[in-house]
Amino acid sequence: MSEESLIKKSSAPPIQQIIKPNEEHGENEDNSSISIQQVDTTDFRISTLNGRPENEPTVGVNLNNPSSIIAASHAYTLANGFPQFGLYRSTNGGATFTTSFLPVPAGFRNTGDPIIDADLNNRWLLAGIAVQPVSATVDRASIIVYRSVDDGQTFSPAINVSGINNNFFDDKEYLAFDKTPASPFVGNAYISYTRFTNNTGTSQILLQRSVNGGLTWLAPVAISGVIAGPTTFVQGSNVQVGPNGEVYVAWIEGDFTNATFRIRRSDDGGVTFGPTVNVSAIVRVPDPLTAEVPTWAFRVPTFSFLSVDRSECFGSANFARVYAVWQAYGTTNAHILLSFSDNGGATWSAPIRVDNSPENTQNFFPFVAVSPCSGTVTVIYYTNRESTTLLDVFLAVSTNGGATFTNTRITDVSFDPNADPTFGNPSTFIGDYIFSAFIPPDLPEPEKLISVWTDTRSNNSQDIFGNISDLEDCEESESEDCEESESEDCKESESEDYEESESED
Repeated sequence: MSEESLIKKSSAPPIQQIIKPNEEHGENEDNSSISIQQVDTTDFRISTLNGRPENEPTVGVNLNNPSSIIAASHAYTLANGFPQFGLYRSTNGGATFTTSFLPVPAGFRNTGDPIIDADLNNRWLLAGIAVQPVSATVDRASIIVYRSVDDGQTFSPAINVSGINNNFFDDKEYLAFDKTPASPFVGNAYISYTRFTNNTGTSQILLQRSVNGGLTWLAPVAISGVIAGPTTFVQGSNVQVGPNGEVYVAWIEGDFTNATFRIRRSDDGGVTFGPTVNVSAIVRVPDPLTAEVPTWAFRVPTFSFLSVDRSECFGSANFARVYAVWQAYGTTNAHILLSFSDNGGATWSAPIRVDNSPENTQNFFPFVAVSPCSGTVTVIYYTNRESTTLLDVFLAVSTNGGATFTNTRITDVSFDPNADPTFGNPSTFIGDYIFSAFIPPDLPEPEKLISVWTDTRSNNSQDIFGNISDLEDCEESESEDCEESESEDCKESESEDYEESESED
C-alpha cells in the first residue's frame, strides 16, 4: 500500500451516494440545536440525523461540573458528501443531549477525527483535522481546534494548530489537558498527531502544546523519527498527562503486519522528551477483517491507547501507574491487550488479555480510561462474541490495577455494521475508534462511565449511541460473563496466539 493510499484510508471517506438535504435535515442549514430522547432503558441514541450517518465519536466530562458532558462525531451533513463535526451537549449528566454542528473552516473541504476534552476552568477543546484537496489525487490536512470558554455553550471558529502546507497531511490527532491541580503545568493542552509528507512519502509523530487554554499553539516537537515509508510508517498516537504533569506520548510504528507500541515521556511540560521505550511488539489486526468474517469490509486500524492513574478522591494502590492498551492479532483472533508501567514508562509489564471472549471471535477498537477518583481501570471494545456477523460493545473493569478484568456487555442490542449502505454494502467504514469518559461520583452515588460508539440499530443508519455504566454495579456483578473473566485462561499473558506479539522487537 502506498503512502498516498494510507492517507486516504486514514481520513474520513465521503458517502458513496450524496444525499441532498431535505426537510428532515433542516437543522443542518443553520447549525441550530435540537433535543433527543433516550430510546431504551440502558443504551440511548445521542446523535440526531435520520438518514445520514454519524460515526467515530468522542466524549468528555467537565470534572468541575460533572453534569456537563459533550460528545462529538463525524456528521455527514455536507452537500459534498463529506463530514463536518456534530456536537452533542448535555447539561444534566447525560439524561438528554442537544445537537449542533461546527462549520468547516474557510478554505477546507471537510473535518474529521474528533477528540474532545475539558480543563479545570470550564474550557473545552474539540480537536480534529481539516482537509482540502491539493489536486485530484492529493489532499492536504491541518490540525485544528474549536474552543469554548463557557462550558460548551458556544464554540469559537476553528483555530489552525499545525499550519497550512500543501506537502503535509496531518492526521489522527489526540488531545489532552493537564487536569491535575498540583501539576506545575496545569491547564496546558497537548495534541499529538502524525505528519504524512505528500511529496516524499514519509511519516512522523509530532506534538504541539498550548499554555493559554488552546488559544495559540507552540511549534511542533518531534516525538518519533522521520519514517521513510511507504511500507513502514507511524500512526495512531495518543497523549496523556500524569499526576505530576508528566506528558506521555505513545504511537504504533512498523509495517502493515508487524509493529511496535512505543512511548516517550516529558517531565518539563512537553518541551523535551526522554528516550523512546518499546512497550510491546504487535501483530496488527488485519485491516479489514474480511478473512475472519467474510461479510465485514470496514477498516480496523491498530492505534495506541494510554491512560494514567491520577486518582485524587480515594486514591489507589497504583497511583501514577501508566496503562497501555491495544488490539492485536493471534492465529485467527483479534483480542485486546494491556501492559502497565510503575516507573514512568521506563519498563513495562508482560501484556495480558483484557477481553474474555471465546476464541474465533474478533475484539477490536479498545479505549482505556482510568478513574481520576478511584483508579478503577476500564476498557471498552467492539466484539462479535454474541453473534458472528453482528457487533456489541463490552466493558472490562479492573479494580486491582489491571491484574484481572470483569467483562460485561453494555449494548442491549447487537447491531449489523452493514445495515447502513452509505459506505457500500458491505460497509467499508464505521469510524476508526470509540470512546469513554468518567463521570465523578456525586457522593453517596458511585462513579460512572459514559461510553459512546457507532451503532446501526435505529432505522439502519449509523448513529452515535451511549451508555452510562454504574461501576459499582458492574464490580459487584456475579453474572456468568463476569465470573468467566476471572478464570485462569483470562489471566494468562503468555497464550499461544500472542507469543509472536510478545517477542523482542
